[in-house]
Amino acid sequence: MKFSKPLKTLLLLACSAALLFTGCSSTANTTSGTTQKKPSAEESFDELTHEIFVDYASDNTLTLNYTLKDPSAYGIELEEVTWGEVPLTEEDIADSKAQAQSYLDRLNGITGLTGDRAVTYDVVKYYLESDLESYDYIYHTANLAPMLGFQSQLPITMAEYHFDNVEDVEDYLALLNSLGSYMDSLLEFEAQKAEAGYGMCKSALETSIEDCASFIESPETNLLIEVFPEKLEELNLSDEEKNAYIEKNHDAVLNSVIPAYQAVIDGLTAQLDSAPEKGNLSSYENGREYYKYLLKSSVGTDKTPEELIELTEDKLNGAIFSMAFIMNSNPDIFDAVESAQYALDDPEEIIEHFKATLTAEQMPEAPKADYTLKNVHESLAERLSPAMYFIPRIDDIANNQIYLNLRDSVGNELMPTLAHEGYPGHMYQTTYYYNTNPDPIRTVYESSGYVEGWAAYVESLSYDYCGFEEDVAEFYKMSYSEMTLNLYCRADLGIHYEGWGVKETGDFLCQYLAVDEDTIQEVYDQVLYNPTNYLIYGIGLDEILDMRDAMAENLDDDFDIKDFHKQLLDLGPAPFPILHKYMPDAAPEAIEESGEETAERAVSKAA
Repeated sequence: MKFSKPLKTLLLLACSAALLFTGCSSTANTTSGTTQKKPSAEESFDELTHEIFVDYASDNTLTLNYTLKDPSAYGIELEEVTWGEVPLTEEDIADSKAQAQSYLDRLNGITGLTGDRAVTYDVVKYYLESDLESYDYIYHTANLAPMLGFQSQLPITMAEYHFDNVEDVEDYLALLNSLGSYMDSLLEFEAQKAEAGYGMCKSALETSIEDCASFIESPETNLLIEVFPEKLEELNLSDEEKNAYIEKNHDAVLNSVIPAYQAVIDGLTAQLDSAPEKGNLSSYENGREYYKYLLKSSVGTDKTPEELIELTEDKLNGAIFSMAFIMNSNPDIFDAVESAQYALDDPEEIIEHFKATLTAEQMPEAPKADYTLKNVHESLAERLSPAMYFIPRIDDIANNQIYLNLRDSVGNELMPTLAHEGYPGHMYQTTYYYNTNPDPIRTVYESSGYVEGWAAYVESLSYDYCGFEEDVAEFYKMSYSEMTLNLYCRADLGIHYEGWGVKETGDFLCQYLAVDEDTIQEVYDQVLYNPTNYLIYGIGLDEILDMRDAMAENLDDDFDIKDFHKQLLDLGPAPFPILHKYMPDAAPEAIEESGEETAERAVSKAA
């Protein structure tokens, strides 16, 4: 899911691709013959990116529904409703790899691009090379992992399936009714992994089983049954037609979805007796190499694990130094933090507040965007994060959705949470970039480190706008953003790259926090089940902070925070080495400093 492009530009792109196939002709003065004109580098590149994008968007019905409101504008029309194919044979894998190699070969033959195309070229090349490398680690992927696995994400994803017309409703029902066969393919792949020695560890299996059981424990009040009637209100249907669809959905959930989830429960249960106890990536063959691949492909950093270990430890020390500085200036800071109250608690008021303050003061002008706030269904409340932003389709960019998980434990964190998900976080960054009219290919590659790093970065900035005293706001920044995220990042590196168990993880956490055994186990499991997930937030934040610091030092009095943000936002989601290339003043290689020096500068505002 990701960014945007208005219809006018889409049509121009489609027309330019059509011209490449028909060619252009010119008539010589002395003959009646015609000469085929060779496509320019720009035309060849546009054709290639268009082809890759269409290939991605048309891979399966769910992806297409979440990518385009009007697929016909791209000439896309799926012949049948499909979840897509799970590669189960060497031939399937080889065909897929050959396609990626073919795209890369064509890309390598294009030179001389400038402007936005040059940036997009670098992004596409980076991820095509990453895609090819991924085939070395087919069995390392965890499609049914807890929290972020297919079975965990499916309920909320299908609950937000777009109903633009009756055909969408029919496709949705067809997907539900064919879910069983797709789940069977996923289970077959998991069985192949286990046989090859790459099966999920026992505790991960048990947690995924619990996830599935929780989703289907109350069939008649299942999320997909309860939200469906409201979704039909978006269409012009008679009561008779609505009731008929409601009955079909009810039957599909009870007779297809729930049995499919039960099949997952049974399939994963069958692996328990032979499952490994350890789930660290380092415990699997080539697991450390796969971890390095994830750093590049998911986090988008070119730093080695060793460099990231040093970076996170420096950031942790810097955060502690900052907090100690504040405590020295205000011995009552803990009481002040504990008694501090956020200025607002109404979600819509919070979003509008950050629009008018933080966004207006530090960011380029925000494009107009409509949004809807929804509450997470109670059946998913215990399993989902405090909030989620659903990225709009690239031809429907004003339609934004934010889900709130308003449990008691997150009720007092709504302001920073909505800064992260709304303005100036995901919703602002997404709609801003969509309105720059990027090549649709940029929506294919997630650049998660950029996207989540930006959201973590502005969440940190938001504490200055929550109604706190200056030292309280700075303490929140250091403890809740920089310290906590880097703590999780260092634990991730320890668990998956260095092979830490629960004891080593606990010993590390206790250096910084007073935590009990249950908390240690909870942290360990969260990191264990989803390698590098916390790094896309924490390392993403660290990379952006380092870029900001580098530009501030290089430009000195000429540094302008709004200009820094504009450059970063205009480039759009991309791996950090590419951002450094196109923002040379912000390249962190330009400055070298210790964690203590970083902390001194970070707390100078609070001094």
